[in-house]
Amino acid sequence: MGGTSIKRKERKNRVKAKKRLANVKRLTKKPVLKNIDIEAIKETFSKGSKVKKSEDSNATQPESNKKAEVEKIDKIKNLKSDADVSSVKSGKETEKPTSADQAAASQVTNQKQRESKKVKEEKKDKEEKVDKGSK
Repeated sequence: MGGTSIKRKERKNRVKAKKRLANVKRLTKKPVLKNIDIEAIKETFSKGSKVKKSEDSNATQPESNKKAEVEKIDKIKNLKSDADVSSVKSGKETEKPTSADQAAASQVTNQKQRESKKVKEEKKDKEEKVDKGSK
């Protein structure tokens, strides 16, 4: 009696495992990024209308607007941070922070970190006093 195997159960377990792996692969799959006209997509969301092809929208715009949009898109492609991208889209160029600005920002963050450490230490002290009082 000891050497029997349950073949049907083995098959079911294998199928379950394959389905699970397939679902994980399907859910973690990322779409391929392509060159997309971001401005046209944003306009469709703001208007609430159906998506138009980029060729149709370019045909109705004057040439000066086309050139400006192409320049914006080129700038966006070359930028690395999201803040830079948002400044180009809005048409407002932002200056890079100076060393003094960075130093001030680091001082503020350091101060916040010190304050949070103090609060944590105070909580620990209160808990220790409560523990000692209960013993």
